[in-house]
Amino acid sequence: MSYYDLKKIFPVVLAGGSGERLWPVSRFLYPKPFLSFDKQDSLFQKTISRLQDLENVTIIGNEKHRILLKRQLNEINYNNADIILEPVAKNTAPSLTIACMKILRDQGDSIVLLAPSDHIIFNSEKFYDDIYRGYKYAQDGNVVLFSIKPKSPDTQFGYIKVKNNDIDLCEDISLVEDFIEKPSIESAKSFFKSGIHYWNSGILMLKASVWINLIKSFRPEIENYCKKSLENGNFEDGFLYLDKNNFKNISPESIDYAVLELLPKHNLKDPFLPSCFVVSLSSEWLDLGSWDSIHDFADKNQDGNLLDGDVVAIDSKDSIVMSRNKLLVSLGLQNIVFIDSKDATIVSSFEKLDQLKSVVGLLKSEDRKEVDSPIYVEEKWGSYEIIHESDDMICKKFLLNPGFSIPLDLLRLVLKKCIGINGKVEIEMCNKIFELLPFDVFEIQSNLSCKITNNSDQIFVGIIIFKN
Repeated sequence: MSYYDLKKIFPVVLAGGSGERLWPVSRFLYPKPFLSFDKQDSLFQKTISRLQDLENVTIIGNEKHRILLKRQLNEINYNNADIILEPVAKNTAPSLTIACMKILRDQGDSIVLLAPSDHIIFNSEKFYDDIYRGYKYAQDGNVVLFSIKPKSPDTQFGYIKVKNNDIDLCEDISLVEDFIEKPSIESAKSFFKSGIHYWNSGILMLKASVWINLIKSFRPEIENYCKKSLENGNFEDGFLYLDKNNFKNISPESIDYAVLELLPKHNLKDPFLPSCFVVSLSSEWLDLGSWDSIHDFADKNQDGNLLDGDVVAIDSKDSIVMSRNKLLVSLGLQNIVFIDSKDATIVSSFEKLDQLKSVVGLLKSEDRKEVDSPIYVEEKWGSYEIIHESDDMICKKFLLNPGFSIPLDLLRLVLKKCIGINGKVEIEMCNKIFELLPFDVFEIQSNLSCKITNNSDQIFVGIIIFKN
């Protein structure tokens, strides 16, 4: 595929997911897309990097994640994103609608590639080949879905049934016959053997105008309020904020439920509607949406265990054992998920993990703070932990890796004192640089900003006290 052709495609990245099936590591205010599961870039950063050869990315995110979005884009030096912020999550159909409206308004009718931000695609070159295979079908006004040949009878995925005869055998492209949302285990076993059922990846490609016409036909009320939300939104500090008064009236529906599941049936009645085609992904693909998939993705020891933190595993097999707080000893565990975070612990068999989302819903109904905010966060630059919080003060312990600075947005509160524990950092303030050593206390006036950088060769440990 030529560079010119790539520049005709506008990627849209959905970055508003909460990742409840990865609790307690994923929280509402620090959700799955912004986490790293391999000590490298976050899932969101991997997605943006994978799409950087296309046109400028449009990102749909939540208002409460705007600082995270900006910070993680800055970390990978991507400065060309259009960021649209939703006041609350309304599922994928409104997100795609607003993105297509904006692209149609600003760029004219263009090909849009929708990509979730929590996928791993192992071979970007093959992924671009797959895009090329589907491009001509999208250009002709059809909907192109990227799917995966099932590796197991999994009930956590939606399935796409294709017609028995391939449209293009050489290109492995088929016409969609039906959509099946998260089937029973019996049906999943049948689909796995059939050869005509695929996992629905959630990645799709189509013209912006095609989607707008479809949503207007099948869900005119969603189209109407999305249009008003965009028209009455305001641009500020590099973000497009959608109008809250209109956005609250939007029905929260998925792309599949609102439109795609209806298309094959309506195609029989209305031949002028676009068709749905499936392109089988040629690259290895993972949806990191659950602890099962994390176990599949991450490096494991010879006993099939994913161990992270201060963990000792004895006679344990095929398990996930993580500790963020203390020494954790696993004796004789098998097929168990044991995650001990700073403020919440979960112990579950793999087969019961499908109930985790319901558990998080229960905690949410009880207004448990453990659902929303993590007290410990680990990133490439280091980590921080809230060790004390009151109405007038927040005390955080920071670990800052060599060669990194503490992200400025984490210092946006009224900063009072920085106390060195181990190692040294440089504090830049008022065009002057001050060195902070162990046992030093540095006080910063509330009206001044500062930059804290570790230029040494060892990890800095310090405590920063903020005034609320």
